[in-house]
Amino acid sequence: MSRSYVLLGMKHCGKSTHGRLLAEHIGGAFIDTDDVVESIFAETQGEKKTCREIYRDHGARMFYDVECEAIRALVAQNQKRVIALGGGTAMHEELHPLIREMGTVVYLANDPEELYKRVMAGGIPPFLDADDPHGSFMDQVQRREAAYCDLAEVRVDLHGQDIDEAQALLRVELGL
Repeated sequence: MSRSYVLLGMKHCGKSTHGRLLAEHIGGAFIDTDDVVESIFAETQGEKKTCREIYRDHGARMFYDVECEAIRALVAQNQKRVIALGGGTAMHEELHPLIREMGTVVYLANDPEELYKRVMAGGIPPFLDADDPHGSFMDQVQRREAAYCDLAEVRVDLHGQDIDEAQALLRVELGL
């Protein structure tokens, strides 16, 4: 397989932004697994919904099932690319071997308080407790950190970096 990279981290940590820039830099495709999940859901369920709507309307189990199908579909492809995983994908240990098959796994770490502000700018997502969104987000960050660190081969801390600085740091850490 050509050299590919898989970006993981909390929602709004920069996976899509840096994924697109990194894909351009390596001359490969950029794939956001959210787009793949939405496409598979539309094909199999006959209705077009965002990931947020799928999770909210059909529950965590349905979302996870479609997400697993998306990961399996991506593993089957052999191309140079950068893949941005959904924030919760790493929580499913059974997917770790498949994710590692896709390429070098990179954890994009960032300040949890900054990420919380970014997440809340779009309203309370269905995966947070509406009565305590901040507490449930911070709890989620803590639980996911271990999974991200376990899965990733490379960790890049983007806290305090602007886009250009973060992209330069990411390229250095990946030896590009």
